[in-house]
Amino acid sequence: TVELISDGDTGLLYQQGNVNSLADKIALAVENFEYARCVAAKGNKIAREQYSSYNNAYMISRIYSEVKGEAERQNK
Repeated sequence: TVELISDGDTGLLYQQGNVNSLADKIALAVENFEYARCVAAKGNKIAREQYSSYNNAYMISRIYSEVKGEAERQNK
């Protein structure tokens, strides 16, 4: 999705339900293997860095801490 993938940078996006758009992206990847490999590698790197289990746990912990702090402030 556009929230997670930058088209042509960290992945290839196509218009949902548009088979021609999908075919164009597949053709782009097949005809430009080195480009597709670089895009895939960059997407993989971003995914590993931003969406690791460690980062997910850290973000959940921060949310819990914020909620707890807000609840404590409201109870005073």
